[in-house]
Amino acid sequence: MEIHQWNSNKKIIGNNSNNNEVKIDFENKTVAFNPVDNYSLFHCWHSLSHTIGFILSIFSVYITIPLIFIFHDSSILVVGFIFAYLIGYTTSLFVLYKPARTNLYPKVNGWLQEFYYFITWRPRKWITYIDVGDNNTISFPFQNIVLKYKVSGDFSTQLKIIDIKAEKQIIKRNNKIVTMWMCNFIFKRKPKGGYLKVKYC
Repeated sequence: MEIHQWNSNKKIIGNNSNNNEVKIDFENKTVAFNPVDNYSLFHCWHSLSHTIGFILSIFSVYITIPLIFIFHDSSILVVGFIFAYLIGYTTSLFVLYKPARTNLYPKVNGWLQEFYYFITWRPRKWITYIDVGDNNTISFPFQNIVLKYKVSGDFSTQLKIIDIKAEKQIIKRNNKIVTMWMCNFIFKRKPKGGYLKVKYC
């Protein structure tokens, strides 16, 4: 997951490149990652290659449809779709290289997710909070892929912790265990002015 507006040299190390709980402590200036699941390198590559291939395949439709009217050949759509998907599998090989997996994978994963929402006409929008609950916390569920935030006024000075937690849930339909995510903005005291803006997916 890529988190904007935090300058830290701490990065995820090891083979686990995704599905981490994250706790950012602004008072102690620390960032902690806690791996939730043990995914193999093959799983990381397969997941990313599928994502890139699927996004490029959708994007290829925008390019190939005009070509169909120019060349009067509907097979262009199928060829373009398959070619784009293969490019996705090829370009995703960088995740097998450890430095790229540590430094580049979170950024690319976040960018691809936002691009996917854009080309499917579902762009993420900024959500503004001007009030905080009784426990001095603002919480919302999200996918733990992209989190961008802006704070102003008292929301900035009182921000204490950003805590991203995993919650295991069972889907009753097939008894499948899935990981759900909650993002918690925790404040030292209830802010009296300013705002918190978040954009996430």
